[in-house]
Order: sequence, then structure tokens, then C-alpha cells
Amino acid sequence: MVTWKRAKGMTTNRCAAISLPRVVTVLIVIALAIVILRLVILTPSADPKKSMILRAERTLCDIRTAIELYRADCGSPPSEANGLQALLSHTDASGWMGPYLTELVPDPWNTPFRYELTNGQVIVTSAGPDKIFGTKDDIRVIAVGAPRISP
Repeated sequence: MVTWKRAKGMTTNRCAAISLPRVVTVLIVIALAIVILRLVILTPSADPKKSMILRAERTLCDIRTAIELYRADCGSPPSEANGLQALLSHTDASGWMGPYLTELVPDPWNTPFRYELTNGQVIVTSAGPDKIFGTKDDIRVIAVGAPRISP
């Protein structure tokens, strides 16, 4: 059995608990901080077109990262035949340790991303707001990264 000794001069009616007003004050400060962060940092642009472009760019960056991880594991990017689906499910590539993406969503304009592989260089493209590939509003990312070096 454990017995606790009271420190000298301490009485039983004194408690080291935090008072209710202090708890409420701390909760209010935390809530205000969350609201400010949400409004200032996390709120998308007021311009819907710009917001959609930013969302497409973020998705393209996620896809680029997944391709670079795939390339690091398998030694080369996915083939053009397998395309972006190779990031979701195992193909014939050796070293595959995916999935590298949890899902493959279309761009904000509901157009599938285009995957191109030319001489080992990967280009992933969103058709942009006009939904037509090859126009000036296309948004693209180039996946770079050296292939894996075998020991």
C-alpha cells in the first residue's frame, strides 16, 4: 500500500487543480487560433478559377511525388501502357512497393490527367479549365528523378 505524505504547511482544502475560468479561457484562445488559421492560411482563394487551378497543381505535385517514389522502387517510371494506374495497383514491375496513391482523381474540371513518357521523361498534364489538351491553359508537371542504381 502506498501512502502519501502532505508537504509541510499544506492543508487538505488546498488543491492543485486548474480552475474552470482558466480552462474556459484556454479553450477560447485555442478556438480563436484555429479560426484565424482557417481563415488566413487554409481558406482557398476567393477566385473560384484560381482555386481550381491551385487544386490541380497540388494534385499534380502529389502525382509527381508518387511517380518519383515508383521510379525509386522499380528503377524506371511506369510504362505508358500502364500509365498512372501503375501507381495504384501492382503491375509487372519488379520492386513495386505501392500503392503510391490511394486514389486517382480527375482534375478539378473532371478531366482525367494525361500521362506521357518520352525518353524516360514523364509529363503529367491537366487539360485545364477549357478541358482541351494542347491549349495554353494546360497545367503540367514533369517528374524528374534518376533511376535506381543497382549495387
